[in-house]
Amino acid sequence: MTDQPTTTPSTVEADTARKADYEKWLATQQPAADAATSEDGKPEEPVDPPLYPDVMNGRPRFLVVESNLHVQTSREGELVLPLDIPTKVFRSIGADQEELDQLFTILDALGDNSASEKLASLGILETMGIVVRFFEEFERKAQALMGEASRSSK
Repeated sequence: MTDQPTTTPSTVEADTARKADYEKWLATQQPAADAATSEDGKPEEPVDPPLYPDVMNGRPRFLVVESNLHVQTSREGELVLPLDIPTKVFRSIGADQEELDQLFTILDALGDNSASEKLASLGILETMGIVVRFFEEFERKAQALMGEASRSSK
């Protein structure tokens, strides 16, 4: 009697089918040779996937609802940041502060400890992405209001 496992034709066929399926899948994961060059024939730079996807937990990562920026974070769930900041708080922001410090100054002045703590507990790369998006959305809102004001004065 031998200690080698016996293989029946059905086992061999199943293994062959699994291997074929794996190879088909693997082929879809590797870019085609001609897709790796640009129109001018130069090789394209590989594109890194985003560090944080546009959708988290089935929700958009960033969403503006009325005057709040809703952010889905990787560790802290949803973070809500106000875009309509009281003037006295806005005036207290130092022009020489970095945007990260400005956002924490805003949250601290508003007494929003929960948002401040959630933001502080995230990794710096995720936090910086949120800070950049916050100020982009703030600027977009401010420009929209300025456009409305100039149209209504005509």
